[in-house]
Amino acid sequence: MKNGLIGDEGTTPVEHQTAAQLDSESPPPSTAVAPSDSDRRRRNLASGNKSAFLQQLKQEYFNDILRARAHTKHFRHTRAQTIGNRVRTLAFLFGVLIPAWISIDALYLSGREIQTLAVMRLVTGIACLSLAFWRSANHDLPTSRIKLALLVVIPSLFQTAAHLYLEQSSYQGLPPGYHFFPFMIITLGAIFPLTILEGGFLAVFITGLHVGTAAYTSELTSLDTLNDIWLLVLLALITGWAALTQLTMLMRLYRQAHRDPLTGLANRRSIVAYLQQEVAHSREFNNPLSLMLLDLDKFKRVNDSYGHAAGDEVLKRFAGLLVEQSRAEDLVGRYGGEEFLMVLSGTPCHGAQQIAERLRTSCHGERVRVPTGDQLSFTTSIGVAEMRPDETIEQMLKRVDDALYAAKGGGRDRVVIA
Repeated sequence: MKNGLIGDEGTTPVEHQTAAQLDSESPPPSTAVAPSDSDRRRRNLASGNKSAFLQQLKQEYFNDILRARAHTKHFRHTRAQTIGNRVRTLAFLFGVLIPAWISIDALYLSGREIQTLAVMRLVTGIACLSLAFWRSANHDLPTSRIKLALLVVIPSLFQTAAHLYLEQSSYQGLPPGYHFFPFMIITLGAIFPLTILEGGFLAVFITGLHVGTAAYTSELTSLDTLNDIWLLVLLALITGWAALTQLTMLMRLYRQAHRDPLTGLANRRSIVAYLQQEVAHSREFNNPLSLMLLDLDKFKRVNDSYGHAAGDEVLKRFAGLLVEQSRAEDLVGRYGGEEFLMVLSGTPCHGAQQIAERLRTSCHGERVRVPTGDQLSFTTSIGVAEMRPDETIEQMLKRVDDALYAAKGGGRDRVVIA
């Protein structure tokens, strides 16, 4: 066979059923008998496979909540948008409420103390408002992390500076509204979808700053300080649990809304939304961007000859191959039926062509075992297009679709550049 899948005219399955499969299809005995050694081996194998599968799920879940490195690029963008939007709201509230507290300070402070703290509050408010109106790439996770860090650092530094200033002044203790700052800031993490490492850094910074301030003012061993540290640790644990719940919920909603249930890839809606973001980003920074549209050759014949279950297995293996062969900066999605779309950020046309040829030739060595016991091979046709200046997304998709059509019309199992 040269092109297409096993099952084309004049071809026969290349693999026959094994003896174990034939045994499993034999009629059941009329009387109950003790399981044979082969039955026990099959059951042990099935039990081992199930245990391995469950262990893999647990490991994947732990990696997902431990750090962002295990997340897909599109989910990182989604989480970055969530964090950025919530930081913007909270920063605006801080920017308004922190200076507004000057009226409360005036009830307890006077003279130079109220003037100094009023300046501190105004500076802190301006910094928070600047953070709220900071316009940047909203889908960039490192930038969203910086924004979240600033949301924590700015009020924390204000509270620490005010504490140290009041300790050196004639005022005894802290006015109302200052003592609860560390507890308020540490609980902010509960409304963000944070990983274990991100939540840990937040808790360590706030607790460490509080402990350092207490040590500097010689209050570290006082009963009040020890109670504060205990409460901070307790709140950090509760906040961490809440942040992980936020992350888990966001991942579950993301997978339901943005993933293709069969292949686990991005679905059409999410891959197009991601493409819109990447086009805007590429034009802003004058970076190249290319698309690849891939189609499994003669896929309908697989469904007709071997059933839809066999077709599903071929689709899943092809999707896995695309993920294996793609780079970290690429995103692959199921565009519809047996068509798949790959967005190649920062990649010119010649680079996309090389990736497409590598994918095409990789298909030649693949074999998929289907429920009938047969092993099927498959090939793919690929259209490639690079983004042009002032070209709309619809026009770019039309060009890459035309290139794919030309590849299939030219004999299949080939790459055509738009």
